[in-house]
Amino acid sequence: MKYSEKVKKYSTAFPDEIKRAIEGLDNEVRYAIVSFLLERGEASFTEIVEELGIDNRSFSNHVKKLIAGGLVQNFVRRGEIREKHSYYRITPYGYIFLKSLFKSLEPAGVEIWLPAEPKYSVRFTAKFDYTNIDVSESEVFRSEVEQKEQNQKVEV
Repeated sequence: MKYSEKVKKYSTAFPDEIKRAIEGLDNEVRYAIVSFLLERGEASFTEIVEELGIDNRSFSNHVKKLIAGGLVQNFVRRGEIREKHSYYRITPYGYIFLKSLFKSLEPAGVEIWLPAEPKYSVRFTAKFDYTNIDVSESEVFRSEVEQKEQNQKVEV
């Protein structure tokens, strides 16, 4: 569909970051994923799929949209026997975005539930140039204790 120049002019008042975040939330399954992650803090692929009763393919499709919207981040955690496990959590941007949506309902007297801001163990590299935001590229870093333990294993 081709839009008029006036539609294009007014629609550009909304930064792409906001458009992508709204598009990312526009589905009942994605609302459920976000609510579950807000409640849990972080969860594995398997935990989310089992809790929500959705198939792997459906979850993958939905979480890709949440990641594209900058609301959810995927990271890998090593298991006990060098297995890698895929985990998800709300990004700092996602938390701020969701908090602002919930807070907008306060004047109307709507009771809201939102946990305290999570403590992130992820260093986010976000580019805020108002045309492109990329919070999905992040670097997971270990706590000092984990780093010391890892160094001790290497020295042995």
